[in-house]
Amino acid sequence: MIRNPFRYGEPVSGDFFTDRYREREGIMAELSQGHNVLLTAPRHTGKSSLARKIISEFERQGVMTVYIDFERAYSINQFIEIFLAELLRTAFRQAKELQQFMETLSNDLKNMLILKLGKAGELTVDMSRSKNPTQVAIALLSLAQSTAEYKHRVCIVCFDEITRGFIPGNFREGILDAAKKHSQVGYLLVDLEADTQAGLVHIPLEKIEDRYLKAFIKTRFENTGFRIEEAVIEEVIKAAQGHAHYVQMICRELWNLGHSSKWVSTKNLPHALDSILETHTGFYTAVWREFSPYQKNLILAIAVSGGRKIFSREYVQRHHLGGFSTIQKSLNRLLEVKVLERSLDAYVIADLFFKQWLTRRML
Repeated sequence: MIRNPFRYGEPVSGDFFTDRYREREGIMAELSQGHNVLLTAPRHTGKSSLARKIISEFERQGVMTVYIDFERAYSINQFIEIFLAELLRTAFRQAKELQQFMETLSNDLKNMLILKLGKAGELTVDMSRSKNPTQVAIALLSLAQSTAEYKHRVCIVCFDEITRGFIPGNFREGILDAAKKHSQVGYLLVDLEADTQAGLVHIPLEKIEDRYLKAFIKTRFENTGFRIEEAVIEEVIKAAQGHAHYVQMICRELWNLGHSSKWVSTKNLPHALDSILETHTGFYTAVWREFSPYQKNLILAIAVSGGRKIFSREYVQRHHLGGFSTIQKSLNRLLEVKVLERSLDAYVIADLFFKQWLTRRML
C-alpha cells in the first residue's frame, strides 16, 4: 500500500523534509565554530524540523547532542528529568564510567544537583531537598559543560519551542548566561525571546524559495505514481502563501482526492481547500467561542482589512473596536494564545486556514 507522501502538524525528517540545505549548513557551521545560535521564524516555517535535522546531522558525525522540546518539558521538574536523560544517553554507555565522571564534579555542583546513581546505572536529581527547582535546572546546564570537558568532546544543546514552554525569566537568563560561559557546549535556541547582542548569532528563518517548493511537490507526487499539472503546483504555493506547512497540508488532501485516478488538476484544488476547512471546523468553532465580543471584532477586522494601523481613528471607527485600552487588552489576549502574531509592522492571523474560515463563516 502506497502511503500519502505529504505530512504536516509535526516536525518532519527524511524525504518529508523540504530543503533548508543552505540554512542547515550555515547553522551547523556557526555551532561548529563555537558560536551560539538563536533561530527565529514565524509559525509553520519549519523551525522544529530544521532543528531536529541539525541535531541528527551532528549525531551522525559523532557529536554529543541534547535536544529538548519544551512542549514535552512543560515544567521545571520535567525539564530536569528529560535533560538529564538526554545527556546521559549521548555521553555515557556504562555505569562505571558515569560513576568515575561523578567523582570529578565539583562539590558545589554536587551539592546543588544532589545527584544519585541507582543500581541500574541511572542518574537522578533528588528534588525533594531542593527549595528552588529553577536554580537546579540552571545548574544542570553546567553538567553539560562538565561532561564535554570530561569526554574531551563538544556537546550541542538544542532548546526547541521555548516560547511554548514554562520558561520563567530567571531560567531564561540562566540559559543565556550558560551560553556565554560554556566553551565546549554550543547552544541552538529556537524562538527564545532574547537580545541578539547577548552573545548569540541571530538567524531568522525565511520562507522556502518557490523553486524548492515546486520541486518538492512535483517529486513527491511523481514518486507515488501521480501526474500533476504544473498550474496546480503554482496555485498550491499561492494558496499556502509560500509556507511549507500549508503546502504539505494542501498536497496531502490533493493526494487523497486524486488517489483513484493518480491525476491532479486545477479542478481538484477548490475541493481540497473546502475539505481542509470542513475538517478543521469543529476546532475553529471551539476556538472562536472562547473569545469575547471585543476580541472577535478585532480578529474579524484583521481578517478583512489586515493588521496595520489598528489603533488609527479610521480603522477603529470602521470596525467599531472601542477604546484604546479595550483594543490593547484584546490584542494582548490574542497574541498570548497565538491566534495573532506580529509580522514586521502588522498583526496577522497566525493560522492561514482559520482566516479563511472566518471570512467564509463569520462575515
